[in-house]
Amino acid sequence: MKLSKRLAAIKQFVLKDSILADIGCDHAYLPCACVLDGTCVRAYACDINEGPLQRAMATIKETDTLDRVFPLLCAGLSDCPEEVDCVIISGMGYETIKMILENDFERLPQFKRLILQSNSDVDLLRQWLSDHSFAIVDEDLVHEGHYYQIVVAEPFGGRKLSDDEILFGPLMPQKELFQEYWEYRRHKLSLILDQLAEDHDKYAELTELFQRIDKQLKTSS
Repeated sequence: MKLSKRLAAIKQFVLKDSILADIGCDHAYLPCACVLDGTCVRAYACDINEGPLQRAMATIKETDTLDRVFPLLCAGLSDCPEEVDCVIISGMGYETIKMILENDFERLPQFKRLILQSNSDVDLLRQWLSDHSFAIVDEDLVHEGHYYQIVVAEPFGGRKLSDDEILFGPLMPQKELFQEYWEYRRHKLSLILDQLAEDHDKYAELTELFQRIDKQLKTSS
């Protein structure tokens, strides 16, 4: 089945022969796509609300995957079946993703892989993963109306990331859209700084960020 650029970018990181839980599944496009092409043995389309699960069920019926994709009403990871070994949490803000991870923190080592796509504060997400010894094993960047960063984490073997790795991603600089994205961010920052007085409480912080981005772009070009 045809997926959006964002969903296709997320799907590439799903482990082969895994049992998937897609948290906040909406239409269940990812779980259905993953079982249809044999990436997953089966998948759970999870959401806290009935509305998204009804939309998920419509997709499941349409794709004839009733025997392999199961809608599940649950808050976060708490009611995910024990057999789940790969988790997607995408299309949410950092604070929501953090809450989901922290609410069921003791379960996280049971999962082989977390595929995380935060709509905000991706640097804070990397910081959280680094602080909790998760290894960032891959990343990607996709543009589809907006820029979306995807972070792939596994629960063991993590190391403390540097400040630049937190901001830019330990693996992002090698990705195709890295330069384009950070040039876009630098341009936006320059417009903001042009409008701020030097004594504004955010001026020094944003200037430092601009300089870090500028330095990184010169290094990676």
